Amino acid sequence: VVRDTPTGFTSVLSNAVQVAEPRVRAHLDALGSLAQSGYPVPNLVMYEGGPGYALNGLNRQRVTEEQALRQERVLKSKASGTSTLDAFLATAQAGMRLQNFFNFRYGGTWSSHAPTGLGGHAYPTWEWVSLIGHDIRGEFLTVRADAVPRTTFPGVGRRAELRDAPLVGVYALRNGDRLALVAVSRQIPGAPGVAGDGTV
Repeated sequence: VVRDTPTGFTSVLSNAVQVAEPRVRAHLDALGSLAQSGYPVPNLVMYEGGPGYALNGLNRQRVTEEQALRQERVLKSKASGTSTLDAFLATAQAGMRLQNFFNFRYGGTWSSHAPTGLGGHAYPTWEWVSLIGHDIRGEFLTVRADAVPRTTFPGVGRRAELRDAPLVGVYALRNGDRLALVAVSRQIPGAPGVAGDGTV
């Protein structure tokens, strides 16, 4: 269960580079193998992008009420919005063409908006990922970041350790004569083992 600590926020921000992108690359490789075997699959769809929740009974998890509240703080934060945008862009750049935000509704966990009794505002996860297709759209361009801070993201649960991981994700998309350039920080101040000033 993710906690509202620098380490917890870092685990959320590392989702794109540590979980989403490697998983999508593996799925797309498997899809290519199926096509070569005579079983072409027209498209692969991502059911939900971005960091996920631990829920009672899901993957044999046990989550207390206090843990659930702390997890909500993290996964409704700007860090989670950043991570979701990062994951959608990273996996699209890797070749994922159809992606789905889990729930367009008012509520908790994977919902797009706060309950109406709490204002009904869009959470950062929905607000920022909804930029894709509007302000952020077009054909991905190859980007080479010459110098970005790097770190090792530790293995957690089913995540493998990732060494020399970039703490900045950079994406560029061209749509006619318009260029969208997105730089995403995966850095949290005070997180152990993370170099730099931690500006998010």
